[in-house]
Amino acid sequence: MRLTSCFAVFGGGLIFLATPGGVVESANLSNRASISADRSTIGRRCHAMTENFSVFSFVGGPDAEKLGRRAEELRRQLRERWLDGTHHATWPVRCQVVVHGSRTSYSHSVGRGAAQTKGSSLIRTSGGEVSFRRLDLMADGEAEPSALAHELSHVVLADHFRGNQPPRWADEGIALLSDCDHKQSLHRRDGMNALYRGEQLPLVEILTSQELRDPTRIGAFYGQSLMLVELLVRRHGSNVFFAFLETASQAGYDLALRQCYGLNGIAELESVWREEVLGSRS
Repeated sequence: MRLTSCFAVFGGGLIFLATPGGVVESANLSNRASISADRSTIGRRCHAMTENFSVFSFVGGPDAEKLGRRAEELRRQLRERWLDGTHHATWPVRCQVVVHGSRTSYSHSVGRGAAQTKGSSLIRTSGGEVSFRRLDLMADGEAEPSALAHELSHVVLADHFRGNQPPRWADEGIALLSDCDHKQSLHRRDGMNALYRGEQLPLVEILTSQELRDPTRIGAFYGQSLMLVELLVRRHGSNVFFAFLETASQAGYDLALRQCYGLNGIAELESVWREEVLGSRS
């Protein structure tokens, strides 16, 4: 019997595991009827399909056709930046993109963890391949929901990991690099403030955490994850970075750091990270 797994990633929030019959999937189905209009009263399309996306908006919301084209362009950029254009040129099953006009609609569809976020991604896998992709996005007055690039990063990365959830720090650090410069600067500020106050998370905790239960540490986690991804990618590029993640998943971080970066384990990585981060701010 082939088992199916799925996981949801909430931008700026926590990661939760979900079951195929869970709240998120049920909400997805119940929400579909409320967003099925073909055109709004002001001429914007509420539903559009592109090669890789099926986009649902709402009356008066972002134009679904334009949003679909934007999603295709972002997907292309993300694949070229992180995956060198590898993996399927076209997804066998389109990614659903649902734009919500109210916090109530968004929370109903996303479920637990929606209150502090503007976007979430749901990825279902089967037999080592991604079989379902969905983005839920809050409309925030812009032509393009601000969480689109961040959440789409999670979906694109899932192709590389072939059904396995990537390490949370890497998944979030890469997605944060798709955010606007202002958001990135705020996350770096949070990471630096924690470092200056002596409240930073040990890198061993960053590397192994899949869920943070203390909300006061989330800012430091995101800031440090962003800066750690930047450090490792800057050293040897994205190909070595992904090779490092794959080696670490099989043999542990200490061996992966020695093989891919010539560093003597997590302790030396932490020393190098602190030196580079503090040096760049001096």
